[in-house]
Amino acid sequence: MLDILDHPQQQLHQNADFWEYTETRLKAATEFRGVSFVSSASFIEKYLLPRYSQVTLILGLSDNGKDSFGKRLSQLRKRNVFVNYGYHHPTSTFTKRILDGSLQLFFTRNVNLS
Repeated sequence: MLDILDHPQQQLHQNADFWEYTETRLKAATEFRGVSFVSSASFIEKYLLPRYSQVTLILGLSDNGKDSFGKRLSQLRKRNVFVNYGYHHPTSTFTKRILDGSLQLFFTRNVNLS
């Protein structure tokens, strides 16, 4: 649970459920922009990609999780190029959204891809 500041209405919603809040109050939410220090690909694929046509995230990488983007990008690099991954996983939502530009990822620090 979290506190959400509804800036246009000048209201603070305490202990809000983010998904319930956005689905009931935002009529045509098509874009999600956020900053996160949790970089779980499965979370993004499960919660953000189905709800928003455009997702832009700034990720702080810690590489602690088993599904972190740092590890995923490292694995992609080891396959030589990202295009090779997309070729072998053409139906992956993650692949499709990266390639069509509707999922944009920015990182707060350099990631060692070697």
